[in-house]
Amino acid sequence: MISSITNTSIALYNPSGGYATYVIPAAFVLIVQQSFLMGIGILHAGRKPLKGVELLAAPLAYIAIYCLWIAVTQILLPFLYGIPRLGTWLNLYCVAIPFLLAVTALGFAISQMFKEREGVVFLLVVMGLPLFFLSGISWPMESIPEPIRLIALLIHSTTAISAFVQVDQMEAGFNEVADSILIELALAVGYTILALCLMKLGQKK
Repeated sequence: MISSITNTSIALYNPSGGYATYVIPAAFVLIVQQSFLMGIGILHAGRKPLKGVELLAAPLAYIAIYCLWIAVTQILLPFLYGIPRLGTWLNLYCVAIPFLLAVTALGFAISQMFKEREGVVFLLVVMGLPLFFLSGISWPMESIPEPIRLIALLIHSTTAISAFVQVDQMEAGFNEVADSILIELALAVGYTILALCLMKLGQKK
């Protein structure tokens, strides 16, 4: 029997149909988050809270360093792994900077909750895999119970991973990821207030 039509199936936004092409970009975002939180926690846990100019200078220095790390994980490494990228660096950093602001704020809040650096490391290592599942990459968000989904929104990676993937792999523009950016900015404000309150309590002790 001769077929008059030849079908060719190509996976949208994943031409190779590979697992690495789908998972690695998302995993890089979580690695950035966890390493950033761990770095801030190790540097500041058990130490006196920052004061004066340090309150602004230290976070800005960390964010500047991790802006370079974003370029490595989201541009250089995908190129080396042969992962296709469609988005622009401008849209990438529109997502990355609010994400880094929120992670920095949470990092300082966590550092004030622990007197020992080991406590920070243990918490973040244990939380790595659950956070990956909550991001909706390896497990569909539709299959996650609503209360857990709402709790997951308090974690930066939940919205940031999907936003990074949309920008990098699907060539999404600013408007398509605007909601994710607003959530990251809200988290940055909320965790900054929490960190400052915890620092104030630490200064009184």
